[in-house]
Amino acid sequence: MTSEPTIPNEGAEPVEVLGHGFTVSAEERSHAVERLEHVHRYSGGVERYEVGLFREPNPSRAKLSDRVEITGTGPGVTVRVHASGPGFEPAFAAALAKLESRLHRHHDRRVDQQQGTGHQDPVVDTTA
Repeated sequence: MTSEPTIPNEGAEPVEVLGHGFTVSAEERSHAVERLEHVHRYSGGVERYEVGLFREPNPSRAKLSDRVEITGTGPGVTVRVHASGPGFEPAFAAALAKLESRLHRHHDRRVDQQQGTGHQDPVVDTTA
């Protein structure tokens, strides 16, 4: 297992890229860090991301040879997604789409709760 913590920009979330059973190339590592920089808009308390890369050694499973697992953690928040694909980039793109969707839903729920617009009973005036 190889791990090198990487901080993309000052003030951004730290990103750690781990290769399970192999060494992650610098190109794959930088690609993951660049793409995760754009997720911070809806991160909602996520302070740290961990990207796990898994490679399937069995050649008969070439269609799903790479699996990517992204875990975002912070105080009170944990988000985990995973996706498989024929290579690193398609698998990472699918996992990132799932992550953005989950963070967006989490952000919308928080906004609704803060504004008091979630699941309220309608007020009906019957004094007419």
